[in-house]
Amino acid sequence: MVKGKVLTYEEGRALLGEDPEKLARRQEAFTCGARIFSAHYERLMADYCEKWVAIHEADERAENVVAADSHEDLLAELERRGTPRGECYTRHVVPRPSLLIL
Repeated sequence: MVKGKVLTYEEGRALLGEDPEKLARRQEAFTCGARIFSAHYERLMADYCEKWVAIHEADERAENVVAADSHEDLLAELERRGTPRGECYTRHVVPRPSLLIL
């Protein structure tokens, strides 16, 4: 690849290994999940403390949050539901460390 060269759609797809539009959709879904996790951390902490969660879709409704005791169990549940893991934001829900100002 030449630096500064504009790639064709086919060249971009070959370089990425998948459809660039599909990759962009997956990235947007992941980003939405990260925003939801941050915005609703306290509720998620109350409901899912010490659990692994996966957030799928653009809101925090219960049907879009999958929880399990282990990461392996979480991945198995996503597989069972047919939820694409690449579109989910996954985290282990643990208390945030307190800020200590000395």
